[in-house]
Amino acid sequence: MTTVGLRLDCGKLPSRHSKPRRGDMARRSGRLTNLGKGDEASLRPGWWDRALADDSRAAETAPSMSTLVCGHRGDCLYTPEQTMPAFVEAVRAGADAIELDVQWTKDQRMVLIHDWTVDRTTSSTGTVTEMTYAEIRACDAGSWFGPQFRGVQVPAFEEVLAFAAKHPRLLINVEIKNPQVTEAQARACLNALIAAGVANRTIASSFDPPALAAFRSVDPQGEIPSGLISHGEPHTLEQIQASGGTYYMPRWWKLTKQRVVELRAAGIKIWLWPAVTEEDFESTYALQPDAIVVDSVSDYRRWLAARKPPSEHQIQDRERRI
Repeated sequence: MTTVGLRLDCGKLPSRHSKPRRGDMARRSGRLTNLGKGDEASLRPGWWDRALADDSRAAETAPSMSTLVCGHRGDCLYTPEQTMPAFVEAVRAGADAIELDVQWTKDQRMVLIHDWTVDRTTSSTGTVTEMTYAEIRACDAGSWFGPQFRGVQVPAFEEVLAFAAKHPRLLINVEIKNPQVTEAQARACLNALIAAGVANRTIASSFDPPALAAFRSVDPQGEIPSGLISHGEPHTLEQIQASGGTYYMPRWWKLTKQRVVELRAAGIKIWLWPAVTEEDFESTYALQPDAIVVDSVSDYRRWLAARKPPSEHQIQDRERRI
């Protein structure tokens, strides 16, 4: 993913030695100070744990809107992307869904990381597919963002699914990063979703139609819908349907409202990304997609709270989509 102008986009792929300091914003805000190592259960005591004392409350009490909000790599504005603190923060803020990227290690374990290497988002270097699970788990995935995240690990896929299972209304958008994903890898991903009890609220997405085809080959009943992601020129309806996708996920500025209406009329659900600023929120919301993928769910919720409360019709429409 790339940026446009001065847009802050978690999707930007910096150079090999670039270390974005997005955590500086979190430190200035004073919002995140008690995060510890590993998964949610190992976070040090503090306001974070108290906020999630009722482990299901955050997702269950999220405002009901006709347009869903999805946390991009969890929360990638105030926490290190795609770590357990990021997913915990997204749910605490009221996410309807979370988006994550799954890759396979050298020993065929599934981990959550966006880039092909660990260089940008950990203290180490190396290519994900050439590192073992133990090597990747030994990486510090938090210090680059801020000292309060020192020791946070790259999550295992199963770790995040176990967390999501505690939030029965939380949708999961699993992006398959490898365009050459094998049948065995696709089956492992599907089996993990089924074992965690979250398959019925998961979308398998990818930029690459071959990856979606591999996933469908192990899911012939179509238990898990698929979504085609786009960062360039919009796909035609025929291209989307040929990919097998019933979800389409382009950049928000690539579609017009009329195009959104046409695709939805054809049975395609529209998830737009990446909305970062209030201007983004306003422009994306005006397109009336099924979901908006945001870098910070809390920022989006604050912006949305200033708008007119949803009508009963909007609430019922959202419940039907879930």
